[in-house]
Amino acid sequence: MLFTVRRRPRTAARPELVEVVTPRTNAAVITSTENLLAAISLSEPFGLEITATSQARRFVARAGSVAMRQHLEDQLGVAYPQAELRWLDADRYPGLDPAWRHPDERVVACTFALRGPTYLPLRTFRDSDVIADRAAQADPVLGILGALGDLPSGWRSLSQLVLAPAPDDWCKDYLRLSVEHPLATERAAGRGDTSLAPVFMLAGLLVAGGLGYQALQWYSSGNWLNLGLLGGGIGAGVPSAIWLVRRLLQRPIYDMRLVQEKVSRIAYLSQIRLGVFAPVNTPHAAMEQRLNRFAAAYRQFNLAAGNGLVQQPVRRQDVDVHTAGGQKE
Repeated sequence: MLFTVRRRPRTAARPELVEVVTPRTNAAVITSTENLLAAISLSEPFGLEITATSQARRFVARAGSVAMRQHLEDQLGVAYPQAELRWLDADRYPGLDPAWRHPDERVVACTFALRGPTYLPLRTFRDSDVIADRAAQADPVLGILGALGDLPSGWRSLSQLVLAPAPDDWCKDYLRLSVEHPLATERAAGRGDTSLAPVFMLAGLLVAGGLGYQALQWYSSGNWLNLGLLGGGIGAGVPSAIWLVRRLLQRPIYDMRLVQEKVSRIAYLSQIRLGVFAPVNTPHAAMEQRLNRFAAAYRQFNLAAGNGLVQQPVRRQDVDVHTAGGQKE
């Protein structure tokens, strides 16, 4: 529904599209967007898109039903009264849909995944970071628009943010991390070791002793088949056992302030999808190069001590994603 670069069949449900025509100057701040997303509380997914050609750049909101499209129009109109909203009849004129692949086009696409655990945030911006009279060029959207520039004639780029509200209690598994210091266990160990390391070491010694005794018995009786199988099993199992022990004993290091920042806000199940459309005879390497350049613009949302976006290619020729799966953002 939300990102269809395959030629849309007649029987498919039509997308409901609204173009957001922004004024040349915009005094809106981040809080307006945060309030907008909080107000769009319907469970149905929707998409916010930026599309560009060599002549123009457009902002489009996408829904899968008339009711959701009207809800988006109402909330966008309240949050951004200075913007003009235009309904796009993509069913009658499919060329108006920026995610529709024309028969004479080909496409390359990618998505992003989170680099780290869900409880760590991406880089976020405050009102003071982007307010027009103090930092007119600090708007993070400008970097994305810049990456969309200089497209060859007949090419089109699409950035799609797919969103669906996460459950209200999405952060319940991470609240402890927002108040518990990551080194609390090591500090407690100084007053008395409470880790499981000695238990694992004792269990490992017992298992090694038992296996060694059994191997000696088979060696003494000349049971070479069982002895060989035991050796092969140990060779295959030891690396797995070491990995499991390291996994169980590994303790994540995180910045409590970043976790607090993440869990203090509402969350959406989200996914960023990028696509580059070009004439069917365009070399694939040229399109991949343009897509990577486009994806690099999203590095501005990475945090060294927090989370980041990792580009993941979509290798199928036809991309038709019907759900709003993704990571909590």
